[in-house]
Amino acid sequence: GREQKRNSRECRYSGVNTTHAWDPRLKADLGILDRLSREYPLGRIVTPQEVANAVLFLASPLASGTTGTSITVDAGLTASNLSFLDVISSADG
Repeated sequence: GREQKRNSRECRYSGVNTTHAWDPRLKADLGILDRLSREYPLGRIVTPQEVANAVLFLASPLASGTTGTSITVDAGLTASNLSFLDVISSADG
């Protein structure tokens, strides 16, 4: 039989979740996460664990037929609007 190989694996993440990178924003504006959460269709921000779960899926045999696609883990933000940028900008001063 023909051997199946994955020649390239690439994972990129660009989004908002509450990591330590948020610490300065949270110090400057304690209400920023509440305001941001309202911008997401699911009403909340994605957790680092949810992003990790998608990466684990892609790295697993369960994703053996998955090629050339993106898996969006953003609580629906991509499907909605980008007004959350205004909320973030206000916290950055």
